[in-house]
Amino acid sequence: MKILRPWRFLTLFLIAFLAVWNSSVNSTGLGSQAYLDRVAQWQDTLSSEEYVPGEVIIVFDDVRTLCSLAPETLHGLEITETFQHRPAAIFKIDSGRSVAEILAQLEGSTGIRSVYPNLIRHCAFTPNDPDFNRQEYMVPTDVVSAWDVTTGSVTINVAVIDTGIDVEHPEFAGKVIWKENLKDPDIIGADNVFDDSGHGTAVAGIIAAQGNNGIGIAGMAWDIRLMAFRACGGADLTCTIADEVQAIDSAVAHGADVINLSLGGEGTNGLEADAIANAYNSGTVIVAASGNADPGKYYQATGNPDIDNASLYFPAAFSQVIGVAALDNSGPSGFITDPAQLVRAGFSNYGEAVVSVAAVGTSVYTTTPYRPKSEVPFAIYSVRNYARLDGTSFACPQVSGLAALILSHDPSLSPLEVRSVIQSTALSLGSTDADQNGVDDYLGHGIINAGAALGNSGTQGGVFESAELLAGIIPSPIFADDIYVLVRCKVGCDSAPFVNYIVESTLENGIIAMEPLPAHPDSWLGRIHTSGTGTIIVKILAGNSVSTFPVLECEFTRAN
Repeated sequence: MKILRPWRFLTLFLIAFLAVWNSSVNSTGLGSQAYLDRVAQWQDTLSSEEYVPGEVIIVFDDVRTLCSLAPETLHGLEITETFQHRPAAIFKIDSGRSVAEILAQLEGSTGIRSVYPNLIRHCAFTPNDPDFNRQEYMVPTDVVSAWDVTTGSVTINVAVIDTGIDVEHPEFAGKVIWKENLKDPDIIGADNVFDDSGHGTAVAGIIAAQGNNGIGIAGMAWDIRLMAFRACGGADLTCTIADEVQAIDSAVAHGADVINLSLGGEGTNGLEADAIANAYNSGTVIVAASGNADPGKYYQATGNPDIDNASLYFPAAFSQVIGVAALDNSGPSGFITDPAQLVRAGFSNYGEAVVSVAAVGTSVYTTTPYRPKSEVPFAIYSVRNYARLDGTSFACPQVSGLAALILSHDPSLSPLEVRSVIQSTALSLGSTDADQNGVDDYLGHGIINAGAALGNSGTQGGVFESAELLAGIIPSPIFADDIYVLVRCKVGCDSAPFVNYIVESTLENGIIAMEPLPAHPDSWLGRIHTSGTGTIIVKILAGNSVSTFPVLECEFTRAN
């Protein structure tokens, strides 16, 4: 049984009451029509999701309500694991009932906040044999120009939540500052995050393999530090949503600036959504793979949360996550280095619902476990130490590495601001279905450009630190009630940043006009001509002339 502090004492409390039974579990009542209807609804939902059979995750209100929980509520369940950073636990169903029946039974029970199936996540890779010992995938993204600005900072930590990392690999010497095994927590010692497939080691190498050390390769941000979380593994490279969530919680608790999630699956639940939101609100940048399929699958949001939460690919589909698609750099006479010539890799999932940006995901040359291949039972590679691999799993860490470079250059940036820099400097791949802001429904904002993101190329975007409504009655020959909007640029803006806006208003006489005033080197000023009373909301879009994105919103109420 996996027991994790500080909730260890809850286990003893729960075990003491598991043998008692009372059929009146909640207001629904077992056997009632409402209960049977809810069971049927859960069965329908679970039919399209992959989950651990015979297990449920229960999230309790808090310790106090847990201690007053009626013991009969948990009859037929055996606790197998408690969460470290939230009042939750995994329970095994030993009563012969189905997951759908337990979910329907426990919903709404006193002291229980929520109950979920334990969804399964897959690492998003496609194995490939090695050929040339080069990192061609870095050429289209102009990483070398970014290195003229920074190669990373030892103060920036990137959490790799994956199958583990071979910490003995020379490329990671002195880099791994935190190690935690959620999949096999009983394994302790220096090798507790042993990578049984090489997937996590490959991801880590793309992010932070030591550069300029005379061996092997160079990671995107080779001077940052890594946090290794083994949450996935085994022959099928899977992890449960419970282990993923616990790894996210722990990464945030131990100071992760960026979290890389080269994993995912269709469907989500409130447990995962809460972990992602908490990480984002804590200031952590989250990057996830859009996933692989044969062929790649198109994901489109419907706007209906019930449908989207069951059908989209998560965690890439969360609004707080930067979802990454894979591009194919293989050409008839070698590797393609011109970013404009790249196309989506056939295996890569796509669609604006799961993709923010893209990076090369074919023939990515990276680290594999340093130990003999015979000691890696589920190896996804052919050659020890370094190999070429395909998958959105290996496009994803390029974006995590870029986020780490941006934060190394300016650690004050928020997750939204980091995302804004990455998206505004990405190169649109020119799809005919790109919207007016240059966002491609297949590949989002396009391929990342590290040099532009670090302000070291001719393409400038920008991230804006504030928007203000400079309100008040400002005398004018024509308009008596003008409102001025001031947008200040924080980093990476050129002398005339491109700004757009959306105005929503309940003003009695509406908006008369919005006219931009002369541009300034670090700001943009607009004037809204208004009259009457009510509320005006201004949503600012900013970036470059190719790609804009919502970055700021401010509200002003005009009183009598």
